[in-house]
Amino acid sequence: MASRKCDQCGSEIDGHNAHCPACGAPVPTAEPASSPQENAHRSKRWLKLISGAVVAGLAGFLFVAFFLTREETVSLPKGGPTLDFKATKTKAELGEAQAQNDFGSLYARGQGTQQDYAEAAQWHRRAAEQGHAAAQNSLAEMNEAGQGVLRSEADAVQWFRRAAEQGHRDAQYSLAVMLAVGRGGPLNDAEAVQWYRRAADQGDALAQYNLGERCIIGRGVPLDGVEAFKWLSLAAVQGIPDAAKSLDHLKGKMTREQISEGERRRASFAATNSASSAPK
Repeated sequence: MASRKCDQCGSEIDGHNAHCPACGAPVPTAEPASSPQENAHRSKRWLKLISGAVVAGLAGFLFVAFFLTREETVSLPKGGPTLDFKATKTKAELGEAQAQNDFGSLYARGQGTQQDYAEAAQWHRRAAEQGHAAAQNSLAEMNEAGQGVLRSEADAVQWFRRAAEQGHRDAQYSLAVMLAVGRGGPLNDAEAVQWYRRAADQGDALAQYNLGERCIIGRGVPLDGVEAFKWLSLAAVQGIPDAAKSLDHLKGKMTREQISEGERRRASFAATNSASSAPK
């Protein structure tokens, strides 16, 4: 190790000494020279950092470029039609009820535009006021949840009813639930059962389950174990776990003849529904 001079007195100091032999001052430790391998390793680290920064910057640029240049075309869930945001907007502004409902759905889901429940509610309302059942149901759901509008269960019941009267299955079930628990108006078991039945007749599994349970306890309908068997078995086939449990419990209280009649009613309902929903 090379000798150095003391910073305090200027005396020559052997590289191995930790203190100056003349004045006793401490000698700073010299940083050892980097080996070629260490230099190469350090260079690789810097290259990785630089290349990482370049890649991150490029990715960010491409991300921004994609969202600035992408077409505002979206696919609605559950196999729905592909909708072009601008084209749908043009039709909606011209007053087409279906386009207004679709445009409201795009805003509600944030597809092709920023999610905006208030805007969604406005477009659903325009379509709903023209009598569009799906828009009426959507507006009712927004009123019930307070999305984009002030929460109002009374308004929700009003819009659910208007859609239900046009045969909208989801609205029929939702209206039945609200009537059954007295939300948005007085509790009304008899009317709740009517709407459960109409939704159940259209194949709504939850409506079938609720109707079956009511037939067991006689709430809003006469006690009828066979009819309960029919509705619970239809709901169970559609994957409602509670319906399957209730059905197993019910079977233990029924005669063979009653079970046989329940199975006959279930089969008759399934056959009728299958025939009515077959393509013509």
